[in-house]
Amino acid sequence: MKIHINSCHAALEYDQARLLTEIGCTVTGIFDVGSNQRPKIPGVTDLQWPEEIHDRNKRSNELTLSDLDNPDIILVHQTADFVDRCFNLSKLGKPVIGIVFGQGNMKEHGRMAELMRSTDNIFLIAYALKEFNAYIHLGAPADRLFMIRFSKSRADFDPTAWVGSSRDCFLPCNSVQYRGACNPEAVDLLQSCRSINVVVGGRETEKIGGLGELSFDDYRERLRLSACYLHVGTVPAPYTLTLVEAACAGTPIIAFDNGQGLELEGFMVRTVTTVQAAVYEIKRIMNEDGYRQNRHDHSVWLAETAFNEVRIKNQWRLLLQAAMTT
Repeated sequence: MKIHINSCHAALEYDQARLLTEIGCTVTGIFDVGSNQRPKIPGVTDLQWPEEIHDRNKRSNELTLSDLDNPDIILVHQTADFVDRCFNLSKLGKPVIGIVFGQGNMKEHGRMAELMRSTDNIFLIAYALKEFNAYIHLGAPADRLFMIRFSKSRADFDPTAWVGSSRDCFLPCNSVQYRGACNPEAVDLLQSCRSINVVVGGRETEKIGGLGELSFDDYRERLRLSACYLHVGTVPAPYTLTLVEAACAGTPIIAFDNGQGLELEGFMVRTVTTVQAAVYEIKRIMNEDGYRQNRHDHSVWLAETAFNEVRIKNQWRLLLQAAMTT
């Protein structure tokens, strides 16, 4: 089975390409070749497509099956033109699987649900209960709507490898000052708090005193060594990939309530609403061995229950089987 990933997200394309190749699929895609956020999968995510195909991909209605290397199934990441892109690609006659991961709004979701009702070769994956429940409410066809969370390879993130020997709290977020962080003022306050050490990392974070963009190895090492991880989130997503990666690395998690439904996801992470509460939790993890171990154990549990790689691979197998029978 050959699958084309119409990608907009370097980290997600790496995770999906790896998972799909490991379950026996051939993967092609128009990938973010220039990004160094994740390693390249030789012969897959490192391939540079011709510039004219990149140009046609920007409009999507001009793409042909030949442009996409004649796939059996097309995966489409959530973008600003998500609904139109799914519609345009569905006209190529192959199953299209749209992937929503916390962006968009109810107007877009309503358009997508209507498109699914009128087009029988479009499927949808929701990575969060927030979107899954929204699509149920909006009447998306239940037999083509799937709830499948992110997954991480145990080879990349091993929760048993966490040591937490560095007395700092790691806050990873690309472009934290630009991308709708739920509480940018909290980031500033936490960085200026002298009683704790909050380390910010990610693209453009050097502009606010952070480490800047980290290599994949440096990022994983920071999660392995930091006493805890702080999730500030973005709007409107209930959670982000970094929370998944922190759990799968075994790093204790503290999360700001971003008002977007994190607590409804069932993760039971330690949630705070103020900077003062965040500082209290960070100090407690740093200073209390038993509590730090408890929060590490919770992350291991979360990785196993919510983001279990084996179960998520089986969910993908069932989805692909359903898509191929349309």
